[in-house]
Amino acid sequence: YYAVRNGRQKGVFLTWPECESQVKGFPRPVYKKFSTEQEAWAFVNNDPNGEVTLSGVGSSGVSCHSVGKSLQGRKRKHGYDPAEDLRAQRFCPDPDEPSDMLHVYTDGACANNGGINGTPKAAIGVYWGPNHPMNVSERLPGRQTNNRAEIHAAVRALQQARSVGARHVTIYTDSSFLINSVTKWMDGWIKKGWKLSDGQAVKNKEDFLDLLKAAEGLRVKWVHVRGHSGVPGNEQADRLAVAALDLPLPPG
Repeated sequence: YYAVRNGRQKGVFLTWPECESQVKGFPRPVYKKFSTEQEAWAFVNNDPNGEVTLSGVGSSGVSCHSVGKSLQGRKRKHGYDPAEDLRAQRFCPDPDEPSDMLHVYTDGACANNGGINGTPKAAIGVYWGPNHPMNVSERLPGRQTNNRAEIHAAVRALQQARSVGARHVTIYTDSSFLINSVTKWMDGWIKKGWKLSDGQAVKNKEDFLDLLKAAEGLRVKWVHVRGHSGVPGNEQADRLAVAALDLPLPPG
């Protein structure tokens, strides 16, 4: 495992070429090879005790979206208007990562998505680190679809981040639908009253409203990773989601 504490993308990588692409030519890079993932993550987090903290591993496809603190247009300090931020879908221009940034992998799973070959079952996985107490593996309530599972895995991760007082969170997901929705499409949906370009209603409107609510007060960076490509955190989030498919639905 190759740990990058200071580079183009902070995190843990499986191969030297992946690590090299993050540190070669980068000013004052900090990186090191480890025999275990846990040791590598401890290095990334600059943890002198070798304990795993709330962090994950890096990949490619970084975009950073700031979600406003309030959907009702209340003003933040210094005159910042979160309602305008939601409309504009602004991206973070500063590549420097805050020192208190948390990293988490999320994934959704759905068996028989669409119900063509049987009753669909959906579940979510949230992965903070090896044996982390905040890891989540549970069924998805409500409509059972893969896209809902992807959204609500991120919702759960953001809720957890807020519960521990976080201000900055990086979410890694292999869902192009989720990444594109948040960073590209949602601006237009909001402007059109949650309508698509053809005038049809956004099918997952309520799910995205849950996501926006969960992200209130947070600076959220969205990172797309390639699914099933050996990225440790993504593989673990997938495992957690798949393992929950046979669990019973939560009551209510």
